[in-house]
Amino acid sequence: MIFNIHIIALTDFLADLIIASLDPFPGNRPIKHQRQHPRQRTMEIHVRPLQRTLNVAPGANLLDALRNNDVPISHSCMAGRCGTCRCKIVAGQVLDSGREVQQPLAAQDSYVLACQTFVTEPCTVEIPE
Repeated sequence: MIFNIHIIALTDFLADLIIASLDPFPGNRPIKHQRQHPRQRTMEIHVRPLQRTLNVAPGANLLDALRNNDVPISHSCMAGRCGTCRCKIVAGQVLDSGREVQQPLAAQDSYVLACQTFVTEPCTVEIPE
């Protein structure tokens, strides 16, 4: 059941990306006339030890979210082989796609590779200093 909810969140995120990419003139429309798609919501990622809060879209790749918000995190291969982007999920759940079978990962399972992890709900992440 929980796995299905995470897949739905990823599906909604991908649908929003496709809809946004089909707009032929996204920059020509005045901001006041743009409506926010009902599924376009954000959630918070709390980053320790920096004590920062990031707003990201559901289904966002954790490493991309951290890098896009200028959070200093080491990374190298971007494919889950090197282990450089290892971080700890302190609270909340994420979808870890680097395991043999894609599955939700609860905080008690702790360590993930950020490049292989997708944010499915608000969470707290601890990155190495």
